Amino acid sequence: MKQFFKIFGILIGLVILIAYLAFLFVLPNVIDLNKYKPMVQSLVKEQIPLNVDFKNLKITTTPMLSIGVKAEDISVKFEDNTTLFSADKAKFRIALPSLLLLTVKVSKSEIDNPHLNFTIVDGKQFKILKIVEKMLQEQDIADKETAEEKVEDYHINPALIKIVVPNLQFNNYDVLITDLKTSHKLQLKGENLSLGYFNGKTARIKTNAELDDQEKKMGKT
Repeated sequence: MKQFFKIFGILIGLVILIAYLAFLFVLPNVIDLNKYKPMVQSLVKEQIPLNVDFKNLKITTTPMLSIGVKAEDISVKFEDNTTLFSADKAKFRIALPSLLLLTVKVSKSEIDNPHLNFTIVDGKQFKILKIVEKMLQEQDIADKETAEEKVEDYHINPALIKIVVPNLQFNNYDVLITDLKTSHKLQLKGENLSLGYFNGKTARIKTNAELDDQEKKMGKT
């Protein structure tokens, strides 16, 4: 009997070891996420009227049982092809063990050379906010139409899931705000910006930034 349990334990250990090695070395190289790019773009387009593009999307894993994705040349554009967001590289990872505690912990999150381009249309409202406002109105109409429908119970209450992002890094970031009506531009630049989010209870932001008001600069010259 002891011999049986010994052999059984060795077999279980081998299975775990093989699964662990496959997670580290096989999974990132076998699954090609780039072939799902059209599907991702289509899903985003269905939810938000924005065009998303990226290159070299790849799965990443770590010995500490974290899994994530990384991508290059990321861009988010409006339907008129103007850019809302772009970045050279981005990487995100979540810690799998924390999922057992119903916690989505982003163990790694880093974006290199991100650029945000906010435009104010008609001198009143940000362009992106007009899209968000329209989406909320459409969602409100959809909610009213389905108000009488029975909602199925979930096996897991989504409210119990915690989201923790200890350190979201933006390296060499650039935020440009442009008023299309007056052509006034306001630019915010910084080498590093760090954000922390702890399930809605606490949040933090840390950065060293330089503010450039082009209208004031033009007035001085």
